[in-house]
Amino acid sequence: MPDESSKPAPIPDLSGTLLNDRLLFMECLGAGSFGKVYRAIDVTSHKDDPACFAVKCLRKPERGSFEASLQEREFLSHIAASDHPNVVTLHEIIIDKPYVYVVLDLCAGGDMFHAIVTEGYFTQRTDRVKIAFLQILDALHYCHQHSVFHRDIKPENILFSKGHSQAFLADFGLATLEPYSDEHRCGSWEYMSPECIGKEFGFRGKPYSTRANDTWALGVLLLNMTTGRSPWEVAKRKDKCFEAYLTNNDYFLAVLPISEGANSIFKKIFDLDPSSRISLPELRSEIVALDTFFSPAQDPVTSESMPIKPDKTSPRNSACLRRSGVSMQPALSSCGIGLLSITPSFIDRIGLLVVKDFDSASPMSALAPSAVESSTLVVPDASTSLTSAASSLAPITPETHAAMVPVEIEEVPGIPGDESVVRKGHIFRDLKKPTWVREVVPKSSLFQRFVQRLTPASRSIR
Repeated sequence: MPDESSKPAPIPDLSGTLLNDRLLFMECLGAGSFGKVYRAIDVTSHKDDPACFAVKCLRKPERGSFEASLQEREFLSHIAASDHPNVVTLHEIIIDKPYVYVVLDLCAGGDMFHAIVTEGYFTQRTDRVKIAFLQILDALHYCHQHSVFHRDIKPENILFSKGHSQAFLADFGLATLEPYSDEHRCGSWEYMSPECIGKEFGFRGKPYSTRANDTWALGVLLLNMTTGRSPWEVAKRKDKCFEAYLTNNDYFLAVLPISEGANSIFKKIFDLDPSSRISLPELRSEIVALDTFFSPAQDPVTSESMPIKPDKTSPRNSACLRRSGVSMQPALSSCGIGLLSITPSFIDRIGLLVVKDFDSASPMSALAPSAVESSTLVVPDASTSLTSAASSLAPITPETHAAMVPVEIEEVPGIPGDESVVRKGHIFRDLKKPTWVREVVPKSSLFQRFVQRLTPASRSIR
Protein backbone atom coordinates (compact mmCIF):
# COMPACT_ATOMS: atom_id res chain seq x y z
CA MET A 1 0.00 0.00 0.00
CA PRO A 2 1.21 3.53 -0.74
CA ASP A 3 2.66 5.45 2.15
CA GLU A 4 -0.03 7.92 3.19
CA SER A 5 2.58 10.11 4.85
CA SER A 6 4.28 10.66 1.49
CA LYS A 7 1.19 12.21 -0.03
CA PRO A 8 1.21 16.03 -0.15
CA ALA A 9 -1.15 17.76 2.22
CA PRO A 10 -4.33 19.08 0.58
CA ILE A 11 -4.30 22.70 -0.49
CA PRO A 12 -6.02 24.69 2.27
CA ASP A 13 -9.03 26.93 1.80
CA LEU A 14 -7.66 30.16 0.33
CA SER A 15 -10.92 32.11 0.29
CA GLY A 16 -10.24 35.62 1.55
CA THR A 17 -6.57 35.52 0.54
CA LEU A 18 -5.19 38.63 -1.16
CA LEU A 19 -2.65 37.53 -3.74
CA ASN A 20 0.04 39.92 -4.88
CA ASP A 21 -1.82 42.87 -3.27
CA ARG A 22 -4.30 42.66 -6.12
CA LEU A 23 -6.34 39.47 -6.43
CA LEU A 24 -8.84 38.76 -3.67
CA PHE A 25 -9.86 35.10 -3.60
CA MET A 26 -13.59 34.54 -3.28
CA GLU A 27 -15.33 31.15 -3.45
CA CYS A 28 -13.75 27.92 -4.67
CA LEU A 29 -15.07 27.04 -8.13
CA GLY A 30 -13.68 23.54 -8.26
CA ALA A 31 -11.07 21.19 -6.85
CA GLY A 32 -9.30 18.05 -7.91
CA SER A 33 -6.02 16.21 -7.77
CA PHE A 34 -4.46 19.08 -9.74
CA GLY A 35 -5.32 21.73 -7.15
CA LYS A 36 -8.11 24.25 -6.71
CA VAL A 37 -9.72 26.99 -8.79
CA TYR A 38 -11.00 30.18 -7.20
CA ARG A 39 -12.97 33.13 -8.41
CA ALA A 40 -10.88 36.21 -7.73
CA ILE A 41 -11.59 39.94 -7.90
CA ASP A 42 -8.97 42.45 -8.96
CA VAL A 43 -9.19 44.98 -6.13
CA THR A 44 -7.33 47.55 -8.22
CA SER A 45 -10.06 47.58 -10.89
CA HIS A 46 -13.14 49.83 -10.88
CA LYS A 47 -15.36 49.14 -7.87
CA ASP A 48 -18.58 49.42 -9.88
CA ASP A 49 -17.42 46.90 -12.47
CA PRO A 50 -14.57 44.88 -10.94
CA ALA A 51 -12.49 42.58 -13.10
CA CYS A 52 -13.00 38.94 -12.14
CA PHE A 53 -10.69 36.05 -12.88
CA ALA A 54 -10.36 32.36 -12.26
CA VAL A 55 -7.16 31.60 -10.38
CA LYS A 56 -5.88 28.06 -10.50
CA CYS A 57 -3.78 27.11 -7.50
CA LEU A 58 -1.32 24.29 -8.23
CA ARG A 59 1.46 22.74 -6.23
CA LYS A 60 4.83 23.80 -7.58
CA PRO A 61 6.55 20.71 -9.01
CA GLU A 62 10.07 19.91 -8.00
CA ARG A 63 12.60 21.36 -10.39
CA GLY A 64 13.75 18.74 -12.88
CA SER A 65 10.93 16.34 -12.03
CA PHE A 66 8.69 14.56 -14.52
CA GLU A 67 5.78 16.77 -13.46
CA ALA A 68 7.83 19.91 -14.10
CA SER A 69 8.75 18.61 -17.55
CA LEU A 70 5.10 17.97 -18.38
CA GLN A 71 4.23 21.51 -17.30
CA GLU A 72 7.00 22.87 -19.49
CA ARG A 73 5.71 21.08 -22.56
CA GLU A 74 2.15 22.16 -21.83
CA PHE A 75 3.23 25.77 -21.40
CA LEU A 76 5.23 25.84 -24.64
CA SER A 77 2.32 24.33 -26.56
CA HIS A 78 -0.20 26.75 -25.13
CA ILE A 79 2.08 29.72 -25.70
CA ALA A 80 2.44 28.90 -29.38
CA ALA A 81 -1.35 28.74 -29.91
CA SER A 82 -2.66 31.43 -27.61
CA ASP A 83 -3.05 34.25 -30.13
CA HIS A 84 -6.17 32.79 -31.73
CA PRO A 85 -9.48 34.35 -30.60
CA ASN A 86 -10.96 30.93 -29.87
CA VAL A 87 -8.02 29.56 -27.92
CA VAL A 88 -8.05 30.42 -24.24
CA THR A 89 -5.07 32.54 -23.26
CA LEU A 90 -3.31 33.17 -20.00
CA HIS A 91 -2.79 36.40 -18.06
CA GLU A 92 0.05 35.60 -15.71
CA ILE A 93 1.46 33.18 -13.22
CA ILE A 94 2.58 34.03 -9.73
CA ILE A 95 4.95 31.69 -7.93
CA ASP A 96 4.80 31.55 -4.17
CA LYS A 97 6.30 28.39 -2.73
CA PRO A 98 4.86 25.84 -2.56
CA TYR A 99 2.16 27.01 -5.00
CA VAL A 100 1.87 28.24 -8.55
CA TYR A 101 -1.09 30.57 -9.13
CA VAL A 102 -2.35 30.66 -12.70
CA VAL A 103 -4.49 33.71 -13.41
CA LEU A 104 -7.14 33.02 -16.04
CA ASP A 105 -10.22 34.68 -17.44
CA LEU A 106 -13.43 33.64 -15.76
CA CYS A 107 -15.49 31.98 -18.47
CA ALA A 108 -19.13 32.49 -17.52
CA GLY A 109 -20.79 30.16 -20.03
CA GLY A 110 -19.59 26.81 -18.69
CA ASP A 111 -18.30 23.92 -20.78
CA MET A 112 -19.70 22.24 -23.87
CA PHE A 113 -20.60 19.06 -22.02
CA HIS A 114 -23.04 21.01 -19.85
CA ALA A 115 -24.39 22.81 -22.93
CA ILE A 116 -25.06 19.48 -24.68
CA VAL A 117 -26.35 17.31 -21.86
CA THR A 118 -27.98 19.69 -19.40
CA GLU A 119 -29.10 22.58 -21.58
CA GLY A 120 -29.80 20.78 -24.85
CA TYR A 121 -28.31 23.89 -26.42
CA PHE A 122 -27.58 22.32 -29.82
CA THR A 123 -30.75 20.21 -30.18
CA GLN A 124 -32.23 20.79 -33.66
CA ARG A 125 -30.12 23.96 -34.02
CA THR A 126 -27.86 23.64 -37.04
CA ASP A 127 -26.97 27.32 -36.72
CA ARG A 128 -25.68 26.89 -33.18
CA VAL A 129 -23.74 23.76 -34.06
CA LYS A 130 -22.09 25.53 -36.98
CA ILE A 131 -21.10 28.60 -34.97
CA ALA A 132 -19.50 26.74 -32.09
CA PHE A 133 -17.97 23.95 -34.15
CA LEU A 134 -16.41 26.27 -36.72
CA GLN A 135 -14.89 28.38 -33.96
CA ILE A 136 -13.24 25.31 -32.46
CA LEU A 137 -12.22 24.01 -35.89
CA ASP A 138 -10.59 27.35 -36.65
CA ALA A 139 -8.81 27.32 -33.30
CA LEU A 140 -7.52 23.80 -33.90
CA HIS A 141 -6.39 24.65 -37.42
CA TYR A 142 -4.48 27.62 -36.03
CA CYS A 143 -2.84 25.31 -33.50
CA HIS A 144 -1.79 22.95 -36.27
CA GLN A 145 -0.42 25.81 -38.36
CA HIS A 146 1.80 26.65 -35.39
CA SER A 147 2.86 23.03 -34.86
CA VAL A 148 0.70 22.50 -31.78
CA PHE A 149 -1.35 19.30 -31.63
CA HIS A 150 -3.93 19.19 -28.85
CA ARG A 151 -4.60 15.45 -28.34
CA ASP A 152 -7.44 15.96 -25.88
CA ILE A 153 -10.36 17.42 -27.85
CA LYS A 154 -13.60 16.73 -25.95
CA PRO A 155 -16.64 18.70 -24.71
CA GLU A 156 -15.12 19.23 -21.25
CA ASN A 157 -12.24 21.12 -22.87
CA ILE A 158 -14.47 23.50 -24.83
CA LEU A 159 -15.64 26.51 -22.82
CA PHE A 160 -18.13 29.27 -23.56
CA SER A 161 -18.55 32.95 -22.96
CA LYS A 162 -21.77 34.06 -21.32
CA GLY A 163 -24.60 33.45 -23.77
CA HIS A 164 -22.58 30.82 -25.68
CA SER A 165 -21.74 33.19 -28.53
CA GLN A 166 -18.04 32.36 -28.30
CA ALA A 167 -16.45 28.95 -27.84
CA PHE A 168 -12.88 28.46 -26.70
CA LEU A 169 -10.43 25.59 -26.91
CA ALA A 170 -8.92 24.93 -23.49
CA ASP A 171 -6.52 22.66 -21.62
CA PHE A 172 -3.24 21.97 -23.41
CA GLY A 173 -2.13 19.46 -20.79
CA LEU A 174 -1.62 16.68 -23.36
CA ALA A 175 -0.60 18.85 -26.29
CA THR A 176 2.60 18.20 -28.19
CA LEU A 177 4.76 20.12 -30.64
CA GLU A 178 5.53 16.94 -32.57
CA PRO A 179 3.56 16.15 -35.79
CA TYR A 180 4.17 12.43 -35.24
CA SER A 181 4.16 10.70 -31.88
CA ASP A 182 4.74 7.25 -30.42
CA GLU A 183 2.89 8.21 -27.23
CA HIS A 184 -0.02 5.85 -27.78
CA ARG A 185 -3.22 5.83 -25.74
CA CYS A 186 -2.86 9.50 -24.92
CA GLY A 187 -6.12 11.37 -24.32
CA SER A 188 -9.67 10.20 -23.54
CA TRP A 189 -10.75 6.78 -24.82
CA GLU A 190 -13.90 7.86 -26.66
CA TYR A 191 -11.93 10.46 -28.64
CA MET A 192 -8.75 8.54 -29.49
CA SER A 193 -8.24 7.53 -33.09
CA PRO A 194 -7.38 3.88 -33.85
CA GLU A 195 -3.81 4.87 -34.69
CA CYS A 196 -3.46 6.70 -31.35
CA ILE A 197 -4.69 3.60 -29.53
CA GLY A 198 -2.09 1.71 -31.55
CA LYS A 199 -3.36 -1.82 -31.04
CA GLU A 200 -5.13 -2.84 -34.26
CA PHE A 201 -5.46 -2.18 -37.99
CA GLY A 202 -1.69 -2.30 -38.55
CA PHE A 203 -0.95 0.60 -36.19
CA ARG A 204 0.71 -1.38 -33.41
CA GLY A 205 4.02 0.19 -32.39
CA LYS A 206 3.96 2.79 -35.16
CA PRO A 207 4.15 6.57 -34.71
CA TYR A 208 0.86 8.26 -35.54
CA SER A 209 -0.05 11.63 -37.03
CA THR A 210 -1.10 13.91 -34.18
CA ARG A 211 -2.78 16.17 -36.75
CA ALA A 212 -5.01 13.38 -38.09
CA ASN A 213 -5.69 12.20 -34.54
CA ASP A 214 -7.02 15.68 -33.65
CA THR A 215 -9.29 15.59 -36.71
CA TRP A 216 -10.73 12.25 -35.57
CA ALA A 217 -11.42 13.64 -32.09
CA LEU A 218 -13.03 16.72 -33.62
CA GLY A 219 -15.39 14.38 -35.49
CA VAL A 220 -16.42 12.70 -32.24
CA LEU A 221 -17.03 16.15 -30.78
CA LEU A 222 -19.27 17.05 -33.73
CA LEU A 223 -21.30 13.89 -33.26
CA ASN A 224 -21.63 14.74 -29.55
CA MET A 225 -23.00 18.15 -30.46
CA THR A 226 -25.50 16.95 -33.04
CA THR A 227 -26.83 13.84 -31.27
CA GLY A 228 -25.95 14.16 -27.59
CA ARG A 229 -24.23 10.79 -27.83
CA SER A 230 -20.82 9.24 -28.27
CA PRO A 231 -20.35 7.07 -31.38
CA TRP A 232 -18.53 4.37 -29.38
CA GLU A 233 -16.68 3.83 -26.13
CA VAL A 234 -13.38 3.02 -27.81
CA ALA A 235 -12.38 2.72 -31.47
CA LYS A 236 -11.48 -0.97 -31.27
CA ARG A 237 -13.10 -4.05 -32.77
CA LYS A 238 -14.23 -5.26 -29.36
CA ASP A 239 -16.56 -2.24 -29.20
CA LYS A 240 -19.83 -3.35 -30.81
CA CYS A 241 -20.69 0.13 -32.06
CA PHE A 242 -17.29 0.66 -33.66
CA GLU A 243 -17.42 -2.80 -35.21
CA ALA A 244 -20.87 -1.96 -36.59
CA TYR A 245 -19.44 1.20 -38.18
CA LEU A 246 -16.56 -0.76 -39.71
CA THR A 247 -19.05 -3.24 -41.15
CA ASN A 248 -21.34 -0.52 -42.52
CA ASN A 249 -20.10 3.05 -42.64
CA ASP A 250 -23.71 4.24 -43.01
CA TYR A 251 -24.32 2.88 -39.51
CA PHE A 252 -24.86 6.37 -38.03
CA LEU A 253 -27.58 7.12 -40.55
CA ALA A 254 -29.40 3.97 -39.48
CA VAL A 255 -29.28 4.51 -35.71
CA LEU A 256 -29.02 8.27 -35.18
CA PRO A 257 -31.33 11.14 -36.22
CA ILE A 258 -28.84 12.81 -38.56
CA SER A 259 -29.11 14.00 -42.14
CA GLU A 260 -27.50 12.29 -45.11
CA GLY A 261 -25.21 15.30 -45.48
CA ALA A 262 -24.01 14.98 -41.89
CA ASN A 263 -23.52 11.25 -42.37
CA SER A 264 -21.36 11.93 -45.42
CA ILE A 265 -19.16 14.28 -43.38
CA PHE A 266 -18.75 11.76 -40.57
CA LYS A 267 -17.61 9.10 -43.04
CA LYS A 268 -14.88 11.45 -44.29
CA ILE A 269 -13.74 12.18 -40.75
CA PHE A 270 -13.79 8.60 -39.49
CA ASP A 271 -11.63 7.24 -42.29
CA LEU A 272 -9.50 4.43 -40.89
CA ASP A 273 -6.59 5.60 -43.06
CA PRO A 274 -5.15 8.77 -41.44
CA SER A 275 -3.60 9.88 -44.73
CA SER A 276 -7.04 9.82 -46.41
CA ARG A 277 -8.88 11.56 -43.59
CA ILE A 278 -10.48 14.89 -44.48
CA SER A 279 -8.35 17.98 -43.78
CA LEU A 280 -9.59 20.77 -41.53
CA PRO A 281 -9.95 23.33 -44.37
CA GLU A 282 -11.95 20.77 -46.38
CA LEU A 283 -14.05 19.96 -43.33
CA ARG A 284 -14.74 23.63 -42.79
CA SER A 285 -16.02 24.04 -46.33
CA GLU A 286 -18.33 21.04 -45.98
CA ILE A 287 -19.75 22.29 -42.67
CA VAL A 288 -20.45 25.75 -44.10
CA ALA A 289 -22.20 24.24 -47.14
CA LEU A 290 -24.33 21.79 -45.14
CA ASP A 291 -28.05 22.67 -44.89
CA THR A 292 -28.80 20.69 -41.74
CA PHE A 293 -27.22 18.15 -39.43
CA PHE A 294 -30.57 16.69 -38.46
CA SER A 295 -32.93 14.17 -40.00
CA PRO A 296 -35.99 15.89 -41.54
CA ALA A 297 -38.25 13.38 -39.76
CA GLN A 298 -36.92 14.25 -36.31
CA ASP A 299 -39.36 16.09 -34.07
CA PRO A 300 -37.53 18.59 -31.81
CA VAL A 301 -39.96 18.00 -28.94
CA THR A 302 -39.77 14.24 -29.26
CA SER A 303 -35.99 14.26 -29.49
CA GLU A 304 -35.74 16.14 -26.22
CA SER A 305 -38.31 14.17 -24.26
CA MET A 306 -37.52 10.72 -25.64
CA PRO A 307 -33.77 10.37 -26.24
CA ILE A 308 -32.40 7.23 -27.83
CA LYS A 309 -31.72 4.71 -25.10
CA PRO A 310 -28.46 2.79 -25.21
CA ASP A 311 -28.38 -0.98 -25.43
CA LYS A 312 -24.88 -2.25 -24.83
CA THR A 313 -25.78 -5.66 -26.22
CA SER A 314 -26.71 -4.29 -29.63
CA PRO A 315 -24.76 -2.16 -32.10
CA ARG A 316 -28.02 -0.49 -33.12
CA ASN A 317 -27.58 2.14 -30.45
CA SER A 318 -24.50 4.20 -29.68
CA ALA A 319 -23.33 5.03 -26.18
CA CYS A 320 -24.76 7.81 -24.02
CA LEU A 321 -22.60 10.90 -23.83
CA ARG A 322 -20.94 11.10 -20.42
CA ARG A 323 -18.06 12.96 -18.92
CA SER A 324 -14.87 11.20 -19.92
CA GLY A 325 -13.01 11.74 -16.66
CA VAL A 326 -9.26 12.17 -16.40
CA SER A 327 -7.40 12.00 -19.69
CA MET A 328 -4.62 9.48 -20.05
CA GLN A 329 -1.08 10.85 -19.86
CA PRO A 330 1.68 9.02 -21.76
CA ALA A 331 4.37 7.23 -19.80
CA LEU A 332 7.65 8.92 -19.00
CA SER A 333 9.67 6.47 -21.07
CA SER A 334 8.04 7.61 -24.30
CA CYS A 335 7.53 11.30 -23.67
CA GLY A 336 10.79 12.82 -24.76
CA ILE A 337 10.09 15.61 -22.29
CA GLY A 338 12.82 18.15 -21.81
CA LEU A 339 14.44 17.40 -25.17
CA LEU A 340 12.92 20.30 -27.08
CA SER A 341 15.08 21.66 -29.86
CA ILE A 342 15.60 25.36 -29.15
CA THR A 343 16.51 26.93 -32.48
CA PRO A 344 16.20 30.44 -33.96
CA SER A 345 13.22 29.30 -36.04
CA PHE A 346 11.54 27.94 -32.91
CA ILE A 347 12.12 31.29 -31.18
CA ASP A 348 10.55 33.16 -34.09
CA ARG A 349 7.65 30.73 -34.39
CA ILE A 350 6.37 31.02 -30.83
CA GLY A 351 7.62 34.54 -30.07
CA LEU A 352 9.84 34.13 -27.06
CA LEU A 353 11.22 36.95 -24.95
CA VAL A 354 14.13 37.04 -22.56
CA VAL A 355 14.29 39.87 -20.08
CA LYS A 356 17.89 40.84 -19.50
CA ASP A 357 17.53 43.53 -16.89
CA PHE A 358 14.67 43.12 -14.42
CA ASP A 359 15.37 46.51 -12.88
CA SER A 360 14.55 48.26 -16.16
CA ALA A 361 10.97 47.00 -16.12
CA SER A 362 8.21 49.57 -15.71
CA PRO A 363 4.86 48.85 -14.04
CA MET A 364 1.94 47.68 -16.15
CA SER A 365 -0.32 50.70 -16.26
CA ALA A 366 -3.64 49.63 -17.75
CA LEU A 367 -5.84 46.71 -18.56
CA ALA A 368 -6.39 45.83 -22.19
CA PRO A 369 -9.92 46.39 -23.53
CA SER A 370 -12.19 43.36 -23.41
CA ALA A 371 -13.46 41.65 -26.54
CA VAL A 372 -16.88 42.75 -27.73
CA GLU A 373 -19.43 39.98 -27.32
CA SER A 374 -22.06 39.89 -30.02
CA SER A 375 -25.60 38.71 -29.39
CA THR A 376 -25.93 37.73 -33.04
CA LEU A 377 -24.78 34.31 -34.19
CA VAL A 378 -22.50 34.74 -37.19
CA VAL A 379 -20.67 31.92 -38.94
CA PRO A 380 -16.94 32.65 -38.58
CA ASP A 381 -15.26 33.84 -41.76
CA ALA A 382 -12.43 31.56 -42.79
CA SER A 383 -10.47 34.51 -44.16
CA THR A 384 -10.10 35.90 -40.65
CA SER A 385 -10.69 33.08 -38.20
CA LEU A 386 -8.97 30.18 -39.91
CA THR A 387 -5.69 31.78 -40.77
CA SER A 388 -5.17 35.01 -38.88
CA ALA A 389 -5.75 36.03 -35.31
CA ALA A 390 -2.81 38.19 -34.37
CA SER A 391 -4.93 41.09 -33.16
CA SER A 392 -7.69 39.09 -31.49
CA LEU A 393 -8.61 38.85 -27.85
CA ALA A 394 -9.72 35.66 -26.15
CA PRO A 395 -10.72 34.66 -22.63
CA ILE A 396 -8.87 32.45 -20.26
CA THR A 397 -10.51 29.66 -18.36
CA PRO A 398 -9.86 27.42 -15.36
CA GLU A 399 -8.73 24.67 -17.74
CA THR A 400 -5.59 26.48 -18.88
CA HIS A 401 -2.16 26.95 -17.39
CA ALA A 402 0.33 29.78 -17.58
CA ALA A 403 3.88 29.91 -18.78
CA MET A 404 7.24 30.63 -17.26
CA VAL A 405 10.02 28.44 -18.54
CA PRO A 406 13.53 28.58 -17.09
CA VAL A 407 16.04 27.40 -19.70
CA GLU A 408 19.73 26.98 -19.04
CA ILE A 409 21.48 27.59 -22.37
CA GLU A 410 24.53 29.78 -22.72
CA GLU A 411 23.66 31.05 -26.19
CA VAL A 412 21.48 30.32 -29.18
CA PRO A 413 23.33 28.74 -32.11
CA GLY A 414 23.13 30.60 -35.37
CA ILE A 415 22.31 34.03 -33.96
CA PRO A 416 25.19 36.53 -34.10
CA GLY A 417 26.04 37.96 -30.72
CA ASP A 418 26.09 41.55 -31.95
CA GLU A 419 22.43 41.44 -33.11
CA SER A 420 19.54 42.51 -30.92
CA VAL A 421 15.81 41.99 -30.68
CA VAL A 422 13.10 44.29 -29.42
CA ARG A 423 10.04 42.63 -27.92
CA LYS A 424 7.38 43.54 -25.37
CA GLY A 425 5.94 41.07 -22.91
CA HIS A 426 5.36 39.97 -19.36
CA ILE A 427 7.99 39.05 -16.86
CA PHE A 428 7.10 37.11 -13.75
CA ARG A 429 8.96 36.81 -10.50
CA ASP A 430 8.18 35.08 -7.24
CA LEU A 431 5.74 37.19 -5.23
CA LYS A 432 6.15 40.16 -7.57
CA LYS A 433 3.51 41.85 -9.66
CA PRO A 434 4.02 41.17 -13.39
CA THR A 435 5.29 44.09 -15.38
CA TRP A 436 5.54 45.18 -18.97
CA VAL A 437 9.02 45.56 -20.36
CA ARG A 438 10.32 46.86 -23.66
CA GLU A 439 14.04 46.74 -24.13
CA VAL A 440 16.80 45.77 -26.49
CA VAL A 441 18.21 42.36 -25.69
CA PRO A 442 21.38 40.97 -27.32
CA LYS A 443 20.53 37.72 -29.04
CA SER A 444 23.62 36.12 -27.60
CA SER A 445 22.06 36.39 -24.15
CA LEU A 446 18.82 34.64 -25.06
CA PHE A 447 17.78 31.89 -22.64
CA GLN A 448 20.16 33.04 -19.92
CA ARG A 449 17.26 34.23 -17.77
CA PHE A 450 13.52 33.65 -18.12
CA VAL A 451 11.91 32.80 -21.43
CA GLN A 452 8.45 34.28 -21.70
CA ARG A 453 5.82 34.38 -24.42
CA LEU A 454 4.24 37.63 -25.52
CA THR A 455 0.76 37.82 -24.00
CA PRO A 456 -1.94 40.49 -23.96
CA ALA A 457 -2.57 42.42 -20.77
CA SER A 458 -5.32 41.35 -18.39
CA ARG A 459 -8.90 41.30 -19.62
CA SER A 460 -12.24 41.42 -17.91
CA ILE A 461 -14.82 38.68 -17.43
CA ARG A 462 -16.54 37.20 -20.48
